[in-house]
Amino acid sequence: MMSTHRRGLLNKLIEESLWKRLSWYDIRLYLFLVICADEEKGKGRLSIEVLKKCLGDKFSWQQLEKAAHNLEKFHLGKINISSSASEIEFEFLAGD
Repeated sequence: MMSTHRRGLLNKLIEESLWKRLSWYDIRLYLFLVICADEEKGKGRLSIEVLKKCLGDKFSWQQLEKAAHNLEKFHLGKINISSSASEIEFEFLAGD
């Protein structure tokens, strides 16, 4: 388990200029996950319904899959989409 400090997670985007290499959808999802994460465990779970309400109806399934891939590619987080496609589980791979 990793203790997650939100400031460290946000600094990683800035210090490594990762925000320049991510799409707006990737960044929105990452910021939302930072807000929703259990700070002690560095992970969390969200329903797809909550994601759509908070990120907007225009945030598509394809964008979710692409954002999940990009966040893992840049070692920011890992997102697992449930087989029923009703929720996601996530954990951060970086932070102070």
